[in-house]
Amino acid sequence: MNFLFIDSNIYLKFYHGSKLLKYLEILIDNYSNVIITDQIVDEVLRNSVSKSLSNWIETKNNLYWTRPNFLYYDISEEVKELIEKTEKVLRS
Repeated sequence: MNFLFIDSNIYLKFYHGSKLLKYLEILIDNYSNVIITDQIVDEVLRNSVSKSLSNWIETKNNLYWTRPNFLYYDISEEVKELIEKTEKVLRS
């Protein structure tokens, strides 16, 4: 019987996108042959939030928001200000 040992950095890559999901399914199917130590579990749990957050930030930075095509002469000044504030927040 063959066993598989995977470093915690490899597990953490699963938090950084969907490209590796097919490999995750293979790991799940062969769970009984995968060696997981307490240290690996601790490292993955400790770093998973930061990896997920960095993935979310990267995704957010790649989004592009455009102003809707409103007829501005029909929009009140308050709505114009809200649109401008929203654009500033999305750019930051």
